[in-house]
Amino acid sequence: MKMKTNILKIIFCFFSFASLGQSQYMMHLLHEGDNFMAQAEFDLALNSYNSYIENNPNDPRGYLHRARLNEAIGNISASKFDFTVAEKLNPLSHMYFDPSLRSQYYAEKFFDYDISDPDKSFSKSPLRAKDYVEFIHSVQSMHSSDSLIIEVIQDIADQNFVDAEFKLEKIDSNKSNLPLIHDLKGLIELKTGDAEAALDHFTQAIDLAPNFAIAYHNRAICHKLLRQYDKAKEDLEKAISINDELPMFHFAFAKLNQKVGNLDMARKYYKKAIDNDETYIEASTNYSQLLKKIGDYDASLLYLSQADSHDIETSEENYLKANLHFVYGEYEEAKYHFTEYLAEFPEDRDALYNLGLTKLLLREYEEGCECLSRSLYENENQKREEIYNAYCSNSF
Repeated sequence: MKMKTNILKIIFCFFSFASLGQSQYMMHLLHEGDNFMAQAEFDLALNSYNSYIENNPNDPRGYLHRARLNEAIGNISASKFDFTVAEKLNPLSHMYFDPSLRSQYYAEKFFDYDISDPDKSFSKSPLRAKDYVEFIHSVQSMHSSDSLIIEVIQDIADQNFVDAEFKLEKIDSNKSNLPLIHDLKGLIELKTGDAEAALDHFTQAIDLAPNFAIAYHNRAICHKLLRQYDKAKEDLEKAISINDELPMFHFAFAKLNQKVGNLDMARKYYKKAIDNDETYIEASTNYSQLLKKIGDYDASLLYLSQADSHDIETSEENYLKANLHFVYGEYEEAKYHFTEYLAEFPEDRDALYNLGLTKLLLREYEEGCECLSRSLYENENQKREEIYNAYCSNSF
């Protein structure tokens, strides 16, 4: 009776797929086999996988699916054989069924301060306008110049530095607002590339207002850029001791700890930044990539998904979406978003490397190897060179 039922199922599947195109039918064979396997219909699953392999003998996916089936029914030698064939067809084939391995391979990106090129992707400003506005509203004696100062803050955020400087000069300075004026002048110097001049302004702001937490944070950024890491740590600890609720303080402290190799502290303070502001995209992104770096792939994927759920710049969004699709095994979607990102940043080595891996998994070997080669141009990276040498040989 069971044999009769199985024959009827096969006949039904044949007529169901008869109207499909060849490539669609081939993919349905894999999905069909997976469904049969989930229902413990192992003979039917084997028939589907065998049909796929007969029609696609050079595609490692059929062997990988059949290897899983053979392993499930205890046919270990056949399973090992299929895995070996898949490995020979594509050295990266073991990544098809293992998202944690895909997580290990792709190149992550971190948001960082970059005063040399603020327009490049994943460049973060040390200014969070809403934090400054909240500070202004907390100082009752500054109402007369509030609106102009807020305009200056917005100009700095928009990189309209000439307008910002002009408006600062129009403000009548007094004992209450002079620390903030020095701080904003320091931000202009910082964002236009003069960290030492910026540091001097932030120091003057702190001298005038020893509890001006944001000025300590901004001076710490200068110290970090000048490689004065101990001083940066001291300033950030001071900022956090004054105000533990501003997430950008925790973000900056996490970045500093990451820079000096203290990954446990970096992890702790990225999490603090996110706990204080769950919409802090830069913190979620960096935290997810740090988790990936230390091997916590499931949590990394969770926070990467959270970062991708918020509105961000198109370039960063494409990169994050591409990485998510890559980890989920959605290679065509990953390829699309990496390509979109590279249209804006064509020389981005990380994106070229990730696109190369994606194309290799799509069995687009020539294009994939070309991307990997370009990612290595004037950019020494031992891991990537090993991958290129292993996967871009003449065996393809």
